[in-house]
Amino acid sequence: MECRIKRHIRPPTRCRKIQIYAGRRTAPGSRRRAAKIKPRPYLDEFRQQNGKIFPDILGRLSGNVEAHLKIGSIQLPGLQLDDMETYLHADKDHIALSRFKSGLYGGHTEGGISIANTRPATYRLQQNASNIQIQPLLQDLFGFHSFSGNGDAVIDLTASGENRKQLIRSLQGSLSLNISNGAWHGIDMDSILKNGLSGKISGSTPFYRFTLNSEISDGISRHIDTELFSDSLYVTSNGYTNLDTQELSEDVLIRNAVHPKNKPIPLKITGTVDKPSITVDYGRLTGGINSRKEKQKILEDTLLEQWQWLKPKEP
Repeated sequence: MECRIKRHIRPPTRCRKIQIYAGRRTAPGSRRRAAKIKPRPYLDEFRQQNGKIFPDILGRLSGNVEAHLKIGSIQLPGLQLDDMETYLHADKDHIALSRFKSGLYGGHTEGGISIANTRPATYRLQQNASNIQIQPLLQDLFGFHSFSGNGDAVIDLTASGENRKQLIRSLQGSLSLNISNGAWHGIDMDSILKNGLSGKISGSTPFYRFTLNSEISDGISRHIDTELFSDSLYVTSNGYTNLDTQELSEDVLIRNAVHPKNKPIPLKITGTVDKPSITVDYGRLTGGINSRKEKQKILEDTLLEQWQWLKPKEP
């Protein structure tokens, strides 16, 4: 890892260069690669500074710090980056990692990361990740694990705060996911369509493709036209998730992928990510019919229409 510190001295056109390897100075002009770095002790020290994570030493700089970093492995709380390479620029106002690239969750990511020396600190994360494991990404970013599978993620997030809760509540930006061969955990949509809501609801819904484009404002993620494709289902969804409280509201439409002309089943999902509550959206299903008996009859007929192809033909 090579690090150059530029500090203006008299005359201002001159600068001082220092080479640093894993926290130690080395001879000027040498180039070395850090094999492994564990920054947890430094992060713990920063957290003890009343939540201030921007290093005080940078706040006292009169010049800039510039570095080309190559690190074989870096371990962060709940996260490991492999074969990381980036260009660092830092001064008393900000830290920026540009042209950032690294192995991540079994795949690869490129982009940028920055921290502004505000009170509290402001963070910006911009990453294009490909062929990664999606579940640990969502767990580390937002603390939930509803979706699994491998795929691509485009992340552009800004947050400000002194702890995780403040960061989540202040989140602004966007998130796009394109997942293959995974599952939506917590809801068994196949069972719902086969047996109605009286049968098994919890479980998982496997899919071969899932796409989501979300806009995030003040910690609330809103999306439209989210799509799930499986051998038996085609599901669309509109709604929102409060990333702080984990509360959600989803308007879901489930279609029979084998017989797409069959009448779809509209569902309403509320509650929390871990304990969703699922009801049939009778307003969309029955078109204003008020009789409970008529509603139930329409639901039964629709379920029968959706799944009669599964029943063996009578001889």
